[in-house]
Amino acid sequence: MKREITEYVAKCLVCQQAKEQITMDFVLGLSLASKNKDVIWVIVDKLTKLAHYIPMKTDYSLKKLDKFYISEITRIRDLLTDFRVSYKKRWAPS
Repeated sequence: MKREITEYVAKCLVCQQAKEQITMDFVLGLSLASKNKDVIWVIVDKLTKLAHYIPMKTDYSLKKLDKFYISEITRIRDLLTDFRVSYKKRWAPS
C-alpha cells in the first residue's frame, strides 16, 4: 500500500504543485527571555518551505506587526495569494 501511495502522489499533478500560502500563529505564555520578549510569532511560507520564528512582546500593536510583516516577510515573497492567521490563548500538544 505504501508503494502504491508513493507512486500515485508522484504522478499526481495537484500533489506536486507548491502551495502559495502563508500561515501564522502566536506561541504565548513563554517565560521572559532577553529584552522581555514573551511571544514567538511563527510564520510558515508553504511555497518556499521557509519558517520564520520572531520573538515579540505581548503588547505589540497590530500596526507594529503590520510594519514588520511588510518590511521583512514580503521582502522575501513578492505577492501572496492566500494567508491564514491562527490565534490561540494556549498552545497544547495534540
